[in-house]
Amino acid sequence: MRIIVPQLGLPYFDNIAQCLQTIVSKPGIDMEIVLWNPNIKPMIDLCDELQPDLIFLHEQILRPEINMVLEEFDFRYILACHTPNEQLHRRPDVVLTNKEAAGVIDPSYKTLVTSPVSDIISMHLSQYDERLVSDILIITPPSIQFTDNLIAMIEYLCHNYRTKIIGDGGCDSYYYLGRVSVSERASFIKSTKLVVDFGSYEFLDASAAKIPSVILTPAPEARSPLSSSFRSFLTLKELKSHVEKLLPIDNDYKDYSQSCHEELLAHRATSYHVTSEIFALLGETHIANTLLDTLKEFVS
Repeated sequence: MRIIVPQLGLPYFDNIAQCLQTIVSKPGIDMEIVLWNPNIKPMIDLCDELQPDLIFLHEQILRPEINMVLEEFDFRYILACHTPNEQLHRRPDVVLTNKEAAGVIDPSYKTLVTSPVSDIISMHLSQYDERLVSDILIITPPSIQFTDNLIAMIEYLCHNYRTKIIGDGGCDSYYYLGRVSVSERASFIKSTKLVVDFGSYEFLDASAAKIPSVILTPAPEARSPLSSSFRSFLTLKELKSHVEKLLPIDNDYKDYSQSCHEELLAHRATSYHVTSEIFALLGETHIANTLLDTLKEFVS
């Protein structure tokens, strides 16, 4: 099976490609993963040259020629979109969408509702690094809003603990180290004692590495059974209490770290789980099961 994954700078697709790449040599798997830059090679040329069996597509790269390609070539495709375009001459085999859009999609589509997941492979490959060691790690997302309450929390952590701040959301602080690569970010997580998550979903990757997290209480519409399983805070007083209890490396710290890891797996919030679910919807049971078996090798 020749599978095409577009290079769009989307972690979701990148994680799927990485997961699939780890099973290409597994027993009973006949698979080739090809990364495709749609800005360089038109889709019709891609299909003509490679004759793919399966293509991952995103609504942002659907071009006018898509229907011609769908009619001329015989492949299955997964479409990431808000709602499928009814003008498509052939339905996607699986639709990937978000929770907000799921309610308006025709139930006859095979649909998988996506949500943030842990990048298991990056965390598995990450290394503890003495240069990156911290008591507290904060990762700022691009959309972060520095309210007075949040600034007070960050200042408290920086003044009282060995704190490092990284991320795409700039922070006016001496402790902000700037943007980092995916591998650097993973090593920062691996080298901290505690992640304080202000809405960046870093608790997912931290849990994969058995690093505990405390989470700023999400808005009601963003809450999930998984995030509800973690210690959360809304005020500086609550944050102080969590940090003071967790930073000593004692039984509470160890038990909570293990609990974070177990909750991540129990809620199937990893890149391997979502990739497995996609292939289960495609009827590719062996691939789906092999992905889950491979996950066990990374988290055991």
